[in-house]
Amino acid sequence: MFLIGSYLIERKTLKKTFKTRNIALMALLIALSVVLTNALGYSFFIFGGTIRLALGNFLIFVIGMIFGPFTGMISGLLSDTVGTLINSGGAYHFGFALAKALFGFFGGMVFIFKTNKLWTLKTIGMFIFVFILYSFVISPISVAGLYNNKSIGALIGIGKLIRLPIELLIYIPLTFISFDILYLLLSKSSNKNNYVWCLKNGKINFKPKKTLKEKYKIKSGCDEPVLFIEIVEEESTTNKTNEV
Repeated sequence: MFLIGSYLIERKTLKKTFKTRNIALMALLIALSVVLTNALGYSFFIFGGTIRLALGNFLIFVIGMIFGPFTGMISGLLSDTVGTLINSGGAYHFGFALAKALFGFFGGMVFIFKTNKLWTLKTIGMFIFVFILYSFVISPISVAGLYNNKSIGALIGIGKLIRLPIELLIYIPLTFISFDILYLLLSKSSNKNNYVWCLKNGKINFKPKKTLKEKYKIKSGCDEPVLFIEIVEEESTTNKTNEV
C-alpha cells in the first residue's frame, strides 16, 4: 500500500529522478547503509539467538528526503536484501525489510507539502514517528515471529525503550548532517534533467529568519529599551498636544 501510494506521488518525476548522477548517489548511500548495518552494527545473544541492531537506517531516511518516498522505499528494500545476502549469520524477514522501506517513505514525506517551511521540525517529527514504529511495533513482532517466541519480542521492546533517547540523540543529528552535505552538493548541480525531490518547492532555507529586534539593531544600532523610551515620549507628547 505504501509502495503503491509513493509510486503514484512520484510517477511524473521518476524518469528525471533515475538519472546517472542520482543513481550513483543512491547506490553509494545504500552501500553505506549496508556497511553501517552489517559491518559496523552490533549484536547480542538472547535465548540462544542473535539479535542484530541496525545503524544505517538514518541514511535510508535521508535518501527519501532527497529523492522522494518511492525512491526511499526501493532503496530500503535493496539495502535490506543486500545486507541479508552478505550477512551469513542473518536471515531474511519481511518485517525488517518493511521497516527499512518505511524509513525511506517517511523521509520523503518531509517534503510532500507545498512549502518548505518548518522542514526541520517535520524532519524531526517524521524520524521520531517511524523510529518509534520500527522500535516498538515492527521490530518486536518480527523478532517474535522469527524465533516463534513472544517473550523475545517483549524483551526487545523493553530494551529499545531504554535505548530510545540515546539513539534519537545520535540518529537525528546524523540525519541533518548527512542531508545538509548532500543538499549543498546537489543544489549546485541540480537542473531539469536531474530532478531532486527536496528541491521541488524551491531552495531550502537553512538559516533562521532574523527577529524584529535583530533587524532593528542592525538598522539603527540602538537597543530595544531606547526604542521603548522613544515611543513613550512620543505618545506623551501627543497626549499633551491633545489636552491643549
